[in-house]
Amino acid sequence: MKRTIKDEQEILKMIFLRVWQSANKINECTKIMEEHKSEKIEFQGLVYECCLACLEQWNDTDLLTDFNLNIRDPELG
Repeated sequence: MKRTIKDEQEILKMIFLRVWQSANKINECTKIMEEHKSEKIEFQGLVYECCLACLEQWNDTDLLTDFNLNIRDPELG
């Protein structure tokens, strides 16, 4: 079944909430990326950007460094 843009927006909102509410944000981002690894590469990129945007809200350089060390942008390979 093909998803609409609205469906994808809802998924991204849920991802943002999951990361935001998680005690271990890097582990949650890793789980989320794993859950979506079979998606189209473009959507995987959106998931990655959503996780990154959520982490940027915390303004924590250690958290962002961990994210960049542990999770790769799927669109960049």
